[in-house]
Amino acid sequence: MGKNKDFSAETIAQIIALNKSSKQTKAISEQIGVCPRIVGRWVAKFDQEGGHTTPTHKKRPGKPKKTDSRSQTIVKRELESNPRMTARKLKESNPDIFDQTLRDRDQDQTFRDQDQPSETKTKTLRDQDQDQTLRNRPTSRTGI
Repeated sequence: MGKNKDFSAETIAQIIALNKSSKQTKAISEQIGVCPRIVGRWVAKFDQEGGHTTPTHKKRPGKPKKTDSRSQTIVKRELESNPRMTARKLKESNPDIFDQTLRDRDQDQTFRDQDQPSETKTKTLRDQDQDQTLRNRPTSRTGI
């Protein structure tokens, strides 16, 4: 499970129930498939809140996103179909989305799509000269 993963209320309740049945943290983590540290955190949160109700996720601080999920999926589809599309063209087709948001989404895609220079272009003249001298060097066959 990744960082800041929101667990379902059922998973949290399962962790608490297994903890109440006096199972060890490691056994709980193996059974549910999460890190032992996460099990320990939810058990500690349960104990901290009084040990009567199952703990839940609290609302995270911060300003909510201005773009809705529908707009985000539209932009994502456009970038997947044409990865080299500029933010300006995306803005023309999606006027309700802020420019900087489009640039950020576009930038995430373009870094993946850049071509790497080929090996022949990056070879220096010295390397080419060395290759030439190795090819022209006579081979000595002693003992034949």
